[in-house]
Amino acid sequence: RAFLGSLLAGSGTIFARMKSILKATVLLCLAVSLQAAEPVSLKLITDGLVSPMVLTSIPDGSGNRIVVDQVGVAYVLNKDGKLEAEPFLDLRDKLIKLNDGFDERGFLGFAFHPKFKQNHKCYAYYNAPRRADAPEGWDNTLTLVEYVVEAKNPKKADVSSARVVFQLDKPS
Repeated sequence: RAFLGSLLAGSGTIFARMKSILKATVLLCLAVSLQAAEPVSLKLITDGLVSPMVLTSIPDGSGNRIVVDQVGVAYVLNKDGKLEAEPFLDLRDKLIKLNDGFDERGFLGFAFHPKFKQNHKCYAYYNAPRRADAPEGWDNTLTLVEYVVEAKNPKKADVSSARVVFQLDKPS
């Protein structure tokens, strides 16, 4: 309890504290699982991705999932565990140029609308290049965009339906 309290009240950026809290949560979960009656194991879901960020089920009853790769591509992972060859959403041309080796920017988040079965909407969160009116010295713009999944092909987001919901300029 004292450890978590010190994390919450600690110094540093909110991101540093969030990272410490996440580490503590993982350690706590690991400790609990080690005491569990059943062993915990890892299972490879797919490979061939650079830096997978999100894995979420498509709420359409198909059993398919979306896996998002930080470099800018979301793929359908079908219920048999195979990645579809055609991307569900390709944002590589929308992203800021990522650093080689390590970068905290890129295609960072993805979610389906709570009423997806009715409206077929989904959302992507990524770092776009700096907007022209951003403060000097800042290098990217956090962007949240709404897309509609294609009616003819439910394994593809319609890029022409893109609607920017939110943007926030970020320093380098």
